[in-house]
Amino acid sequence: MPLVLRQWRDSDLEPYAAMNADPEVMRHFPALLTREQSAASMDRQRRVIEERGWGLWVVEVDGAFAGFTGLDVPSFSAPFMPCTEIGWRFRREYWGRGLACHAALEALHFGFHRLNLAEIVSFTAATNVRSQRLMQRLGLERDANGDFDHPAIPQGHVLRRHVLFRLRRGKEGAPSGGKVASLNGTRRRLSRRLGGRNDPCLQSPMLAHARRRNPKPEAPKSEKDGQSTCNSPSTLQTLPLRKHKRLATTAHRTGLSPPGYRPSQRAWTLTRSEAS
Repeated sequence: MPLVLRQWRDSDLEPYAAMNADPEVMRHFPALLTREQSAASMDRQRRVIEERGWGLWVVEVDGAFAGFTGLDVPSFSAPFMPCTEIGWRFRREYWGRGLACHAALEALHFGFHRLNLAEIVSFTAATNVRSQRLMQRLGLERDANGDFDHPAIPQGHVLRRHVLFRLRRGKEGAPSGGKVASLNGTRRRLSRRLGGRNDPCLQSPMLAHARRRNPKPEAPKSEKDGQSTCNSPSTLQTLPLRKHKRLATTAHRTGLSPPGYRPSQRAWTLTRSEAS
């Protein structure tokens, strides 16, 4: 099941508008979006990526529009601003397959290791338990003192209260959350088991373009020689489910799996193939 993060295209409007008009997908948003509103949103996201080289990318699965994920800078006012947030939204038929976690993890890796961000946050309505669970799987930690009332939602509305999650960069140039450290360690080990190179990070064409726009900072002197540098563009691929299960079960038994992972779940990892 090849998964790619890429720039927006005109052909994405129909599935994007359908996703934004799905009551189940938009359950924790104030209202459904019209086709015109979706078109304006898509143009805005595409323009941001063109201007700064990163943003909310389309997630494409087997050539089909599955949703979006990526990094954004919120424009409303809140006590924790300014900040960079990670966000996502997926069509309902792609729920429960690990795709949101897969894509979001790569966005986090890009933010910390390419943009050299000190912190990435995420927030959602207090009623949105599904998204909060994903934030926890990614290693973000709840900041109860940072919970806030979203200024764009009217007072008294059930969705006005939002919860805040944070993930800070560690001293050694990696996310400080133990869950993300465990998850990144799993990615590296599984990549080596697959005969991959020393570069488990995302190599989609869209992020290759973003890396050229946002080159990686020089490595600190404390980093070891030969650490992954993500220099060459490649494509992001996933393994067949059969091999996923075998490797994931091995990782689970040896203590390499992320917290909360169960062998019965669909596991994933990355392999690299050089772009032609």
